[in-house]
Amino acid sequence: MLLPWLITCVLGILPSPISSYPELVTVQSLLSNPEHFHKKHVTVRGVVRQPEMHLDETGLFFDFVFVLQEGNQQLVVFGRHDRTQGSSPIVMGERVQVSGVFWKDRVAKEYHFENNLEALAVTLYPPLTPDRAEGMALGAQGHT
Repeated sequence: MLLPWLITCVLGILPSPISSYPELVTVQSLLSNPEHFHKKHVTVRGVVRQPEMHLDETGLFFDFVFVLQEGNQQLVVFGRHDRTQGSSPIVMGERVQVSGVFWKDRVAKEYHFENNLEALAVTLYPPLTPDRAEGMALGAQGHT
């Protein structure tokens, strides 16, 4: 399983300071030009594939890793979810938006990782909140 050793090796490394407004990019952009995005705060969208989650010893957090797929491009995403903040959108097949720090490469313990995203936030995309649902559902059909 990928998650246990990835989380163990990588979570202890803190990212460099990040900007307040992450750039919205594609997975292909990140993979095509990793030097440009290295250690930058970015936002990407795609579909969750191969999710793995492990509850920590407190029961309040779980560490996760999944593959974010956009078309035929894939990017490994890892991070930690605070269960006191609600349920996680990390479910196989869900379309999500991930904001985090992109790493072209990094070494943790004896492991070398290339082209991955350290997630700071994972949300459903598009959001399922009523204020973002203009023109959808009943309104889109002409009902009031």
